Amino acid sequence: MQMLSRLLAVALAAVLVLPAEAEQWPARGLRILTGTPPGGSPDFVSRLLAEKLVDRLNWEIHEILKLPDIRDKLAIVGNVPMPSTPEQMQDHIEQDAARWSRIVDLKGIEKY
Repeated sequence: MQMLSRLLAVALAAVLVLPAEAEQWPARGLRILTGTPPGGSPDFVSRLLAEKLVDRLNWEIHEILKLPDIRDKLAIVGNVPMPSTPEQMQDHIEQDAARWSRIVDLKGIEKY
């Protein structure tokens, strides 16, 4: 039970720290470290917690994007918020990467 409490405390700390790390969010994944080998109880609980954490973060982001001042700040720099599920975002990224990859190939741009 004490391990579960620690995991919940770490997850809560991650949620509280995320706004401070927002600038690095697209480049970084979310990782839960349990300090134990895979397959044990902490690993199982953290995997269950990870799904709920992603759902909660997605909900929070949707709510934040509904705020008028946030929408205005995004509009100033030419962004239109389009909230989506993680699966929809992954599909969008894959389609975008395929589109730009074709353009890079057509234009003969050197890849590194």
